[in-house]
Amino acid sequence: MSNYNGKTIDIVRLRSYDDRTLGKCWRAIVKEGKADRVCVISDPRQWGEEGFIRQVRAGNDVRVVLINDRPVAVLWIESVRPRRAEVHWHLYSDGLRDMIEIGRAVVNKLFDSLGVDLLYGFTPTNNLPAIRYLVRLGAQQVGTLPGGSYIAKENRSVDSAIMCFVRKNEGLPANCF
Repeated sequence: MSNYNGKTIDIVRLRSYDDRTLGKCWRAIVKEGKADRVCVISDPRQWGEEGFIRQVRAGNDVRVVLINDRPVAVLWIESVRPRRAEVHWHLYSDGLRDMIEIGRAVVNKLFDSLGVDLLYGFTPTNNLPAIRYLVRLGAQQVGTLPGGSYIAKENRSVDSAIMCFVRKNEGLPANCF
């Protein structure tokens, strides 16, 4: 746990949660109308609430970010290797005024908890609000992966922006990929 602006920030693993709670996380994304553009996955069988629950139960490192015990984001940590981790997230936008500051606090907490110097992930190049948000948090777009995002609901692939956070004062690590 850490504090931001008098608020307690915690990142909790979801593996211990029951299917009802995991389904609630999925439904919150759907309620915002963002599931089709936020939850970009490579396996179309993972689409929907049941697929999300299967993905969590399959051993993927899925966590929820809590601010004063209120869920504000869901994170997918795909892989952690020495010095780097692939992370995907969805920040719930229901009334959060401090989205930039909270996002920066989460990025710093991930650097510390995972012990890495570099966090990277992929977002569809047509999801400009997500790219702008990540850049405001301090990420850089380091490349584009043609056809790298499969949007299951639309049954099509789109290009992915490769987004990267580097731990402050570290510079881009040698051999980070």
